[in-house]
Amino acid sequence: MLADGLSWLFAIWFFALARYDFAIGAFPIRGFVLIAPLAVAIHIAAGRVLRLYRGKYRVGSFEEVTGVVAAAAIAARTASSACATPWMSEKSASRVISAARTRRG
Repeated sequence: MLADGLSWLFAIWFFALARYDFAIGAFPIRGFVLIAPLAVAIHIAAGRVLRLYRGKYRVGSFEEVTGVVAAAAIAARTASSACATPWMSEKSASRVISAARTRRG
């Protein structure tokens, strides 16, 4: 479980940096702090449901790989869906606030 969690943290960190051309100042720390633990928790939960961490599969078998891929797909899909929500983006939040002010005014 620890290796899976660390893999998610590293992957999200690396690809967020790559998206901004490795500019440290542009790194979306808020998004990383929100999404990385979510992806790790969902992957571990999916792994438990699929019995990855309970010895159901022989280590290195095709069945284990299938389970890991399924858990990763579940975590990636859920985390990417969370990224699409308005509360993940500061720009989206400012648009929602300005739209609410316009409607009240």
